[in-house]
Amino acid sequence: MSSPSALYGTVVKFSVCALSLTIAGCAELGDAWQKAGQEMEALFETPPPGPTNEERERAKVAYDRALKARAAGDSQAAADHFRNAAELGDARAAYELGLAYIAGDGVPENHELSAQWINRAADLGDPGAQFLVGSSFYGGIGVEQDIPRALSFLQRAAAQGHPKAQFLLGQAYVDGVGVAENAEWAARWYGKAARGGDPQAQYALGVMFASGFGVPESARRAYQWFNIAAGNGHQKAAAFRDRMAKRLTPAARARADAFIAHFSAEATSGYADAPTVTYVQLRLNALGYDAGPADGIAGPKTRAAIEAFQSSERITTDGELSRGLVENLFARDTPRGA
Repeated sequence: MSSPSALYGTVVKFSVCALSLTIAGCAELGDAWQKAGQEMEALFETPPPGPTNEERERAKVAYDRALKARAAGDSQAAADHFRNAAELGDARAAYELGLAYIAGDGVPENHELSAQWINRAADLGDPGAQFLVGSSFYGGIGVEQDIPRALSFLQRAAAQGHPKAQFLLGQAYVDGVGVAENAEWAARWYGKAARGGDPQAQYALGVMFASGFGVPESARRAYQWFNIAAGNGHQKAAAFRDRMAKRLTPAARARADAFIAHFSAEATSGYADAPTVTYVQLRLNALGYDAGPADGIAGPKTRAAIEAFQSSERITTDGELSRGLVENLFARDTPRGA
């Protein structure tokens, strides 16, 4: 089967800089990453101690005050409150403070301090910060490129539902960057990112459905995602949407248009979403368990196949979609040591 790159050109041409750091010049922020990089090893390898319950409460109060100050247009007060909350271990506040230092919003513009606070936020678990750090290592923005470390941070952000991190993971599995190429797993991450509202992922998912790469070929679903991506400003999507439209019957077109009309972006972080169900169905079918069509709907046939697989693996047999199930299926799809 041809890859989507062969059919449509590269699935997604992107600059990591443009993808993740649009609020500052890459060269300037790259310098900041380089300066902060001297301390990054310790930050990443030694997680900071978690805040106490009392500190969490104080941090929450400070964070809420920061939001109110920002809404009132007092950026300096907002930055002060974000700093108070960040120093008490609030990941969201540390991330907001890092962004404030990039933009000079309520504080003097300082890319080195920005990098330090964003690093801190990533260590504390903020998905936006984890994405910025991960994408910086992925593209070598101001730091030496480190794909394993990049993927570690991107996976942490993606697991929390960050659409751009999910998209970039999908891209890594299409291109085989730091991982074995895996079209089905890439489609899962693209699907999550697409449903989370990312137009690049919506376009990429449309390409996969149009080509049958990683998912069952479907002109209707390709049309749906190209249409949604075009509505979100993706420049190439409209032409492919129109191409797919010519292949649809009136009934299929009506079904697709109904999906588009009711679509609402929503971040997904679990294992029961349609892209994950589709992946599970594809893997079960490939392993000889009849899960029915890979349609992203966990009906009785899919759950029966899950139970049969669980029983054969001597694991809890409940027919439920779970992290353990997905990881077990993925392990059979990925060469050991990949």
